Amino acid sequence: MTKRLAVVINPTAGGGRAITIGRDLREQLHAAGHELVDVSGASALEAKVQLEALLAADRSLDAVIAVGGDGLVNLAASAVVGTQIPLAIIPAGTGDDIARGIGIDRRSHRDIAALVRVLAQPELPVRAIDVGQVSSDNDAEVPRYFFSVLTAGLDAEVNARANRMRFGRGKLRYVAALVAQLRHYRSYDYEIRVDGRVIRRQVILAAVANLRFFGGGMRIAPQARPDDGRFQLVLVDRVSLPVLLWIFPRIFWGGHVKHRAVQVMVADRVELRRASHTFTPAPFADGEPIVNPPLRCEVRPGALQIIKLG
Repeated sequence: MTKRLAVVINPTAGGGRAITIGRDLREQLHAAGHELVDVSGASALEAKVQLEALLAADRSLDAVIAVGGDGLVNLAASAVVGTQIPLAIIPAGTGDDIARGIGIDRRSHRDIAALVRVLAQPELPVRAIDVGQVSSDNDAEVPRYFFSVLTAGLDAEVNARANRMRFGRGKLRYVAALVAQLRHYRSYDYEIRVDGRVIRRQVILAAVANLRFFGGGMRIAPQARPDDGRFQLVLVDRVSLPVLLWIFPRIFWGGHVKHRAVQVMVADRVELRRASHTFTPAPFADGEPIVNPPLRCEVRPGALQIIKLG
């Protein structure tokens, strides 16, 4: 059964790998008789504008297919949240933490035929996953969405540095950025409201996790699940640099949560505010900058439909 499909590809993802994957995808979908609307752009902003315009004008789409990394997936997923139009993810980035977190094999881009077979089914197999919604009284472009992890503190500074780097991929780039950032090691003063409970403390890191992974596969929130309707809030208290260096490697497998300086809480709503006039970096979500505090994170249970490829 043929479908009407929107395809969005990030031409720079994976060092250009997404271009090759996208070309093969389009060829196979055309050969199967599907109708394709390519909304890829020269930039993420151009692709976002084109996809949103298409969705506003045409709700007859059967699915949106995103080929790229977390930034591109966030863009496409944000456009279809709440529309009941399902999203197919073909991971082709350097981190792919969203795909990891919802159980999509990062090698699935090697078997595009699997997606073609799924799209031939009369009823697409889908899975509803939760969405993190971010809002702020200080930003007119909200609400915005995240699907993996929103971070404040050290990780936000590391993300900003990693985005400026031109070498390394995934974990390698993240670790290189972290090492460079540790020359300016400091804590950050936040007021955090967790389902109405107020916490004021100096932390190294605050992470609001919808999924388990960030930074190219590090398990920041080992117990986070994409369909439980809750966030995992991970706080790392102010510690000395040697203690942080002891804690950090354990994030790769999730062992950091056993340290007494690390607190994990389950939450439906998290508010983040600066607790003083000292510097705090702009938070990041899914590896990209998002609105400055004060901000609110709320769970939208099952708001995104994902096409199951397995």
